[in-house]
Amino acid sequence: MQPRCTAEQKAEALAILAAHGKAEAARRTGIPAGTIASWGSRHGITSPPAAELEKANAAKTLAWEDRKITMAQRLGEVAGKALDRIAERVEADRLTGIRDLATTMAICVDKAQLLAGGATTRTEAIVPVEVAELRDDLAARRSA
Repeated sequence: MQPRCTAEQKAEALAILAAHGKAEAARRTGIPAGTIASWGSRHGITSPPAAELEKANAAKTLAWEDRKITMAQRLGEVAGKALDRIAERVEADRLTGIRDLATTMAICVDKAQLLAGGATTRTEAIVPVEVAELRDDLAARRSA
């Protein structure tokens, strides 16, 4: 009967077990955690103490939180640049491409909100009177 895992796969799983624990070894290799733990037991290899694993996981979580903040800030910058381009085109009365810029801006704002843990949908409604006022205000600005 042929072994299901090669010697190299077993060695890799045991190395990950020693450094990161059986759950991480199972996740990376696709070998069941119980199998890896059994191999480790037979070879005298154990997982790092739970406190070390918790500390490593906390560091990973913190690193992800930092990356999310950075990505949200960058998306905000891109949204700001898109808004600047929209304003330039409106002032120059060149309206082509504004829809694409507005879509880009909206997506960036939405995703920045999502990364920051903010709301990504709105439940408020604009009543027709407000729409007319907004339209009139925009027309007045364009003619000024």
